[in-house]
Amino acid sequence: MYSETADDAIFKLMSLSYAIVALHTGFEKTVSPAESKMHTFLARLPMDRRRLIYYILVGPEFQTFYNLEALSLSANLVVNDADVEQLPAILKISYRDYNALFGPLIESLNIYR
Repeated sequence: MYSETADDAIFKLMSLSYAIVALHTGFEKTVSPAESKMHTFLARLPMDRRRLIYYILVGPEFQTFYNLEALSLSANLVVNDADVEQLPAILKISYRDYNALFGPLIESLNIYR
């Protein structure tokens, strides 16, 4: 589902559950990614909701698969614009790694995706 504005996207995230959320750093053109309403909302979600969302940041400033950068931005994955065409393969690899790392924890806490 696509949103035209940050407020619309936040409303949708508050209304429904999403397994994957992708945000391009240029979505809110007048602010930096760190000041983005959408990014701030996702980064501040309570962990019981946030851990159920696979959050992808996309932008020209990222190095695809740079996990430390993703972690520092409270995201699960960062993807460079140049690699967007490969997103299905990137997501498959990244999500597999995510499940290998966090799957047992999520299962032990009886959290269902």
